[in-house]
Amino acid sequence: MVTLDRSAENPLLLAALQCAKRGWHVLPCLTKGKAPANKHGFKEATAVPGDIIRLWKREPLSNLAIATGIVSGLFVLDVDPRSGGDRSLAELEQQHGELPATVTVETGGGGRHYYFALPDGVDLRCSVAAPGIDLKGSGGYVVAPP
Repeated sequence: MVTLDRSAENPLLLAALQCAKRGWHVLPCLTKGKAPANKHGFKEATAVPGDIIRLWKREPLSNLAIATGIVSGLFVLDVDPRSGGDRSLAELEQQHGELPATVTVETGGGGRHYYFALPDGVDLRCSVAAPGIDLKGSGGYVVAPP
């Protein structure tokens, strides 16, 4: 009997593998949540395709998360309007100019994630940038589409 590999039919797995092709380290999060589904969270994030396939075969409906910071070469500006993030971002843009064009995604909580390449030699840590605005860098992760 021949067993077909159906991993290519899982959009979450495919998205995780595409992130890995960019050099981004990924991890599974609980279905319908953002808590890591693995024991050591973002510390076990990987860009190794075989590891990613095994993780999503074990839990095929896991949400996709991307480890931020040096490990993936990116940081994310997380704007949460429920905590005043829209107002804070408007004030910061008025003082410093608009954010540069970048990949932006809507979050499950009604906010936005702005993805930026991490400059070489820079290690940004996770921090609060302003009320309702978090910087996701080394030591953190974000839930990603789809």
